[in-house]
Amino acid sequence: MLFSFSKTNRFGQPILPNILIFGLSVMFLMMPSITAFFNLMAFACAACYIISVISSIKMQKEHPEWKRPYKLPGGNLMRYLALVISMVIAGFTAYGQTTESWFGFIGYMGIGLVLWIWMMVKKWPEERVWMMTPDGEKEF
Repeated sequence: MLFSFSKTNRFGQPILPNILIFGLSVMFLMMPSITAFFNLMAFACAACYIISVISSIKMQKEHPEWKRPYKLPGGNLMRYLALVISMVIAGFTAYGQTTESWFGFIGYMGIGLVLWIWMMVKKWPEERVWMMTPDGEKEF
């Protein structure tokens, strides 16, 4: 097998994904401006937070019966407030991006696209994707 992203170290942390991110980070640190790298990371963090909040909203709507280890103060109102705040932060960080940062973003997305296509063509037809949910193990 060419890649095995599921192997973890003794602390349960994924080995190959961490090495890949480290390599990409070092590569982009070689960019002429370290500021462009940090701007890109700020935008990526805001985008990830948007995705997480949308996922939280969707899970709450589709599976309100699932027990959650943390009860969110304010419930859905807080989720929607977090979504608005994260979108504003992502908007401002996107506005502040330089051309150099956008080239870095395109590079990251390009590598992600190649990995996604590889998974669709090679990995997923051979192995089903599974995950543990409060309803038990699900296969997709």
